[in-house]
Amino acid sequence: MHENTGRKEKVLDLGNGLSIWKAHVDAMREQDLNARVMAPRKFEKLVSAVRKDQRLETLPLCAMKRNKAGNDELRIISGHHRTRAARAAGVKIISYDRLIRD
Repeated sequence: MHENTGRKEKVLDLGNGLSIWKAHVDAMREQDLNARVMAPRKFEKLVSAVRKDQRLETLPLCAMKRNKAGNDELRIISGHHRTRAARAAGVKIISYDRLIRD
């Protein structure tokens, strides 16, 4: 893992508990269960588009969640395929929507 994977930077506060942040793609953790599956050919098209543009068209939705060890993790709520595509395309820093729970 890259040495700066834990750094998260707030870009814009959208209000109502939602904001846009930037983080290293390796800091984002997938949910244990994800019912959605993308066909390999469709995924490769997504990877190609991300590689070409070096960014995501739409942002993943994430929230901070405490893991079993008691540490906070950035968990993907929606956008697992986009995040995987960014990793496969070599994109290191991505923007994401972050939900802040009260």
